[in-house]
Amino acid sequence: MTFHFSGVIRYISHSMRPITWEWLLIAILLGAVAAAVVRRKAGWVFLLSTYAFLLLLSTVILRGDSREPVPLILEPFWSYRAWITGARPSLIYEVVANIIMTVPVGLCISGIAGRRKLLWAAGVTVGLEMIIEVSQLILHRGLCEIDDVISGVLGALIGYGIWRLGAMVLQGDR
Repeated sequence: MTFHFSGVIRYISHSMRPITWEWLLIAILLGAVAAAVVRRKAGWVFLLSTYAFLLLLSTVILRGDSREPVPLILEPFWSYRAWITGARPSLIYEVVANIIMTVPVGLCISGIAGRRKLLWAAGVTVGLEMIIEVSQLILHRGLCEIDDVISGVLGALIGYGIWRLGAMVLQGDR
């Protein structure tokens, strides 16, 4: 199977509900409150809080009920194996979408945490992904699966890496 990035865009647009301006306004207000409470690196906290709420909104709150009979899959890398072996080649789009979805989380965490906070970035992303996955399980809004957490952490680490690479290039930081 040939990979087309347009397939990822189609997957995202079909699997997530559109976010209306009202929800966007709520996300921005929540981000502003979080930034005011934390105050340290408030801009990055604002962006992370707003984006985290939008992720929760699009992956749980606005998502329809799951059509899956068992909404829990605890087998690590099952979707990766199903894609690689050809059993379900279309899963590549879900995997890539889940990775892309959390790249901004890694970028925001880098802005908050600064240098050499790779474990912090991974930890915050695991926490965010677990909130999403457990909410999906309880509310029957999609599958609760370990692969989404793995893909989410991978995306955040890519975002963190982009931040570090940008810092090295722009500031000569080694």
